[in-house]
Amino acid sequence: MATTLLDGTSVKSIPTKEKSLKATNGLASEKQGNEKYSHFIDSMWKDISAAQAACDSIDNTETVKFLDVLETSEGILVSGMGKSGIVGQRLSASLVSIGCLSNYVHGAEWGHGDLGRARPGKDVAIFFSHSGNTDECVKAATHLKQRGVTSLCIIGNQDSKLSKTCDYCLHYKSDSMQEPFKLVPTCSIVVQEMISNAILRDLMQRKSVTREMFRDNHPGGSIGRILSQMK
Repeated sequence: MATTLLDGTSVKSIPTKEKSLKATNGLASEKQGNEKYSHFIDSMWKDISAAQAACDSIDNTETVKFLDVLETSEGILVSGMGKSGIVGQRLSASLVSIGCLSNYVHGAEWGHGDLGRARPGKDVAIFFSHSGNTDECVKAATHLKQRGVTSLCIIGNQDSKLSKTCDYCLHYKSDSMQEPFKLVPTCSIVVQEMISNAILRDLMQRKSVTREMFRDNHPGGSIGRILSQMK
């Protein structure tokens, strides 16, 4: 079975865990410490399961509204705490590489002067928080609302403080029970990164980002060398 994507690409459906484990069991049995290796494979399957659940849970109508706001904003401020904050840093860096004006603001820094970065009517702020209740993010979103700055959130808990405070929310389902100790950020981080990639791809399409435009912003490294050789 295969799925056809919007660009016409055909992608093979992900096989069931049971079928794929048959293929990996042989390799696993050759490893010393078979039990330890099985945890490695099991973790990858949990990530895949979380990714599928997230795709199924995304609300199309709310997502389009979310993306419409990003497309029309002059600047995008991205924020978060802990591991979610690191995901936000990567999204901000990637947005800059495709020509979007973006900066990352650490969740704890908003109340120490960085609220001045947000321009009402021009900039929007995105908050990453799996729980949706991260204190620093909730306080920042509240201050931004009072200043007339549009705020958005990417959260794993629809019934949360951020969902009630922010103007637009992108909610995903991710079972924390599948994470180590039922709380170590693993599956949820994979889902947040997926959503970041989806935002990036969508904005590239909306803003008609060309290879040449990306090359001009990214002339360095292997990517820059490859792009410079393309006609």
